[in-house]
This record gives sequence, structure tokens and C-alpha cells, in this order.
Amino acid sequence: MVEPAFEMLMRAIESDDVKSGVRAAEVILDRAGFGPKSTLVVDDQREADLSQLTEVQLAERAMLVASKLRQAADAATSKQVIPFPDNDSVN
Repeated sequence: MVEPAFEMLMRAIESDDVKSGVRAAEVILDRAGFGPKSTLVVDDQREADLSQLTEVQLAERAMLVASKLRQAADAATSKQVIPFPDNDSVN
């Protein structure tokens, strides 16, 4: 099944359909290791044993985590690409 998949990608890349060609190129680049990357940062400075924290300290940490998650979600939302409407949908 690999060979037909490669052939399909090659036809898409070589076609006049730009959208199909771009998508095929993305797939190839992703599989070749040039796709989007994620990074995980581990901070070794924090206490690993949460059982030693008070309820107030745990609540403060939870609020900090929620705030960071909100910021990350807001940043991801602001980076979303809004497609340009095609001529048929514009009056």
C-alpha cells in the first residue's frame, strides 16, 4: 500500500490543483520530520511531592496552572489561520 500512496502524492504534487499539491507536500514534509513540533519544558526546581503542600498552596498552584493553560489556549487561538473566502461566497 506504500507504493500506491507515494504515487498518489506524486500525482497531487504534479497536478495543477494547488490545494492538493500543497497538502501532499505538507504530508511528505511532516513524515520527513519537518512538520510542526511540540516542546515540553520540565522545571526541576519545583517540589515533586504535593502531599507536603497546604490546601492554600495547592489551590494557588491550581490557579497558576489554569492561568497558564488559558494563556496557551489564547495564544493558539490567535495563531489560527482564517481562510480567505473564495469568489463564490463573496457577494
